[in-house]
Amino acid sequence: PNDKLHNSWQFYIHHNQEDNLLAISGGRTFFLINFDWDYPFYKVRLESCGLILRIPRGTFHRSISDENGSVVLNQAIRDKKGSIESEFIVTNTIDNKKLMDCVENIEPKIMIYSIK
Repeated sequence: PNDKLHNSWQFYIHHNQEDNLLAISGGRTFFLINFDWDYPFYKVRLESCGLILRIPRGTFHRSISDENGSVVLNQAIRDKKGSIESEFIVTNTIDNKKLMDCVENIEPKIMIYSIK
């Protein structure tokens, strides 16, 4: 969720885990930031029973469920170094200037993951 005290976005980042996400019901919108990509900021719509969204290691990500909720299955692939404790790191944009600058100054590219 957002940091309500500062009205700032919060992201997860996994250094030893890749997420592979499939919406089972409802839909969810993801915001992905990876400074190693040619374009660093994406807004991705994951539709129910659509395509699988792969979030590579080292990608800041956050998601917002549809108003009526959503169920998303994650088939995560974790390295031997990864654990639940080490991989669920929350980063607040207020604490990361580069992340904050990206959110405030770059328009995310929009992608939709669904089957037509």
